[in-house]
Amino acid sequence: MRINLLMGMLLVLPLTLVAQKGKKKKEESKPETTAPKPVAPVVPDTPVDEVPLDKTGKGIIIEFKPPYKYMLVLAENDEEGRYSHVFMTDSTLFPKRRVSYSKGVRRKVKPQDLLTPSSFRAGMEITFHFDHRQRTLQNTAKEIYLDDEYFGKAKVSGILEFRDGNRAVIDGQEVRMDPKAEVKGLDEWKNKTFTTFNQMQLGAELTVTGRRDTSGVIFVKSGTMRPVEISKDDLLMRRAINKALFMNKDVLQIGKDMSYRFVTERNLFAYVNDVGQKLIPEYLKSLDPNHPDFINFKFYLVHDDTFNASAYPNGTVIVHTGLIKQLENEAQLAAILGHEIAHVTQRHHTKSYRTGKDWQALADFGSTVTGYQTGSDVPAKLIQAAKDMYHSSYNREQETQADRIGLQYMFMAGYDPRQAAKVWSKLAKDEKEAGESPEEAAALQYVMNASETGEQRHDNSQRASDLAATGYALRSQNYAMLAFRNVASKKGESVYSSHPRSLDRFNHVNFLLSTAFAYTDFNTLETNEPDFKKVQTQLKKIVVQPAPGVKTPDKPGDNKKNPKKPGTKPGNNRGKTFVKPQ
Repeated sequence: MRINLLMGMLLVLPLTLVAQKGKKKKEESKPETTAPKPVAPVVPDTPVDEVPLDKTGKGIIIEFKPPYKYMLVLAENDEEGRYSHVFMTDSTLFPKRRVSYSKGVRRKVKPQDLLTPSSFRAGMEITFHFDHRQRTLQNTAKEIYLDDEYFGKAKVSGILEFRDGNRAVIDGQEVRMDPKAEVKGLDEWKNKTFTTFNQMQLGAELTVTGRRDTSGVIFVKSGTMRPVEISKDDLLMRRAINKALFMNKDVLQIGKDMSYRFVTERNLFAYVNDVGQKLIPEYLKSLDPNHPDFINFKFYLVHDDTFNASAYPNGTVIVHTGLIKQLENEAQLAAILGHEIAHVTQRHHTKSYRTGKDWQALADFGSTVTGYQTGSDVPAKLIQAAKDMYHSSYNREQETQADRIGLQYMFMAGYDPRQAAKVWSKLAKDEKEAGESPEEAAALQYVMNASETGEQRHDNSQRASDLAATGYALRSQNYAMLAFRNVASKKGESVYSSHPRSLDRFNHVNFLLSTAFAYTDFNTLETNEPDFKKVQTQLKKIVVQPAPGVKTPDKPGDNKKNPKKPGTKPGNNRGKTFVKPQ
């Protein structure tokens, strides 16, 4: 049986091989076919109007309002105002941190890593990534980021000047304790732990770390606190200045060539002093007058038409009548005085002079001051130091700190802090060179009006919709921004002594208003314009005589090197009380 099966397989095998060979031959005889190649669609070579440029810039928000479709930005290094007008689309993101791209495609961002458009307010500093079209000057935002100072990790060091349970103000910044936060004591407070600000001592030095949210509040995770005592250097400085300033009921004298006549009308003097006293932090006012840390703040009004105020380490604050005449209300006066008080409470004078070449002369005089009479035999170096203080010789960091803390002082006293921005807005407008064009003046007015935080004058919604529809930026405002930059580039230092430029101060104060005061109910705060206007009116009626013992300068050209032509009358500057040292 097996033999039969084997024989059958041998007979079938040749037949199978023949059949396969025939099939293969048949297939080879068929014509060869190939898969069709894909055909690229025919795209007409149509000219494009413009190809967008991928740009990233930094700037300050001037306007950004509901429905949040348009943002006006004062961009850095944008001399021509090309990037001032930024439009939002449905794909614009407001991320907490910078997003990444892969081959030009934006990576996905989790919803919890996004901010809402309403978190971005006028005065804030931003970084914006956008498409820029050169021909139409249209800018379409891809992502807009807040500056690092607004969000994320933060560290603050300074004096604890206000406290209310878990809320406090340190270095002019609002801080709040997280539920599990602890502040550890240092030095004489070693081994002590504090969990609320009410447990801490006003006037102590705190260093806290935590996170800052977009409201500007810092939520404290941990920190340290150490006691602060007035240093020997501070005491020496105060003693020396007490002797360098000569005062009687009529005159303030600094050396032989600087003399100012006091405003002696009792109600005017009292008014300025009362405003100043409201601003002094409570932890200083509550000290006994004989306490070494006590600062006896006194506010004097002197006749001088320049816009200025100055403070001394002994608590003396001098206010010019020119400052009163140019301000609009009491809150603006409080902004200036709060700034000057902050220079004293933060001991900026000693910090500035301790590293200077004249410090030893000041310290030596302060240690032997009992041997001198006020205003007599005072060393020349000390007189020069007093003159420098009159002209506010602080560095930029100290000025910004005084702005920050001064805002808190006026706010705690019940004044509207927005008025501080108006002061610097006014000064920036006044600091125009004689050659400024009317267009530049109008441009500066436009930007200042648009920038006053909380008081933008026009809703932007319809304008943004119209511009988005046309894809064309505001040409008139582009010109305005360009002219504004021309004005800004011309600015010198502020007329307010040697302080930083008023435009810089304006931007910095707006930064603070957009964070620390972003959610403040300003309706509860005062400007007290009626009382201020009464003082202003009375002051303008006063006829001022030159300070006694000081020779008033002639008009320009009235000197021996450039004598007057025969027949001309000698010049004079009646009413001026300040003689600049020759």
